[in-house]
Amino acid sequence: PQTTPEKSPQTTPEKSPQTTPEKSPQTTPEKSPKTVHFLKLFVQFIQGL
Repeated sequence: PQTTPEKSPQTTPEKSPQTTPEKSPQTTPEKSPKTVHFLKLFVQFIQGL
């Protein structure tokens, strides 16, 4: 019973929520220019202090 690969819940790639590139909010290239502009303003704000 130790060699039952069909029942190993650790190797279910279809249910791994960590590898869902379509739902990763960190890799949204359509919002990158806004974040870059915001970061520039943020850096200028910090340097202004």
